[in-house]
Amino acid sequence: MYFRPLFIINFGVKKIVCFLIFGLFLTNICSDLLFCSNQSEPIFLLNADELIGENTSDGSNNRELVGNVRLRQGNVIITSDYAYQYLGRNTFLLKGNVIINQDTLTLYSSSVHYDANTNIARSDSTLKIVSGNQVLIGESGEYNTRTNIAIFRKNVTL
Repeated sequence: MYFRPLFIINFGVKKIVCFLIFGLFLTNICSDLLFCSNQSEPIFLLNADELIGENTSDGSNNRELVGNVRLRQGNVIITSDYAYQYLGRNTFLLKGNVIINQDTLTLYSSSVHYDANTNIARSDSTLKIVSGNQVLIGESGEYNTRTNIAIFRKNVTL
């Protein structure tokens, strides 16, 4: 399907684009300053030795992924020994040999909270990011796989 832009207004990185579709005006607003948030790519379970489903007392559905866990979200591959997935929130608690690969960058930690909605990996454990011949280490921090921005705290070394 072909969309022809009528006009584009730039607000920094945000854009509001209006398209003409089949002779009708349809406004597609993609700005998290308005009512729709940036859509993240779906996250796919590629492997787990065991999958255990759980219905909690508050009615939420969660699942445990045990052994050789492997997930993919776009160009990001996440591996760990264990993951607990909060299905309603689209978040994961990853434990044991957590590795997040994205292109030429690799993040290592023993425990990571990954939010598949915001693409942010957070850890209160030691984190190490390796990109080419550069190594960044900190006692805690976060990495955004969408923006490729890392924020490390406490005893950071490069």
